[in-house]
Amino acid sequence: MNSKLSGPQLVQLKNSVVEDFDSSNWKELGALTNTLDDVESHSRLLRSLSWGDEDYDGLALTFLRKMIGQNDENLTTVQNYIAKKCTTSGEDISSARNSGDTIHNYVIVR
Repeated sequence: MNSKLSGPQLVQLKNSVVEDFDSSNWKELGALTNTLDDVESHSRLLRSLSWGDEDYDGLALTFLRKMIGQNDENLTTVQNYIAKKCTTSGEDISSARNSGDTIHNYVIVR
């Protein structure tokens, strides 16, 4: 798979989804990317979301990659949907305002 999307960009999309998506968003995006059957039939994605399970982040990442497609055929659809529905879609940790905390290797040091 040769994706136009970098790893950090995919993780940023995943972070937006984890923060803001509900089951309806997953189903809508599934319908738009022709993966609705996969979303509805997966035994863990929506359950993990509703129960706040630890594996939800990983499932969200896996499903986003699947929805984008092997050849990025749905990349624009996924990006546009997330940008429209998620309040955090444009934020990146490097552009966030510093509240006095310093981030070192993903650990907040006070």
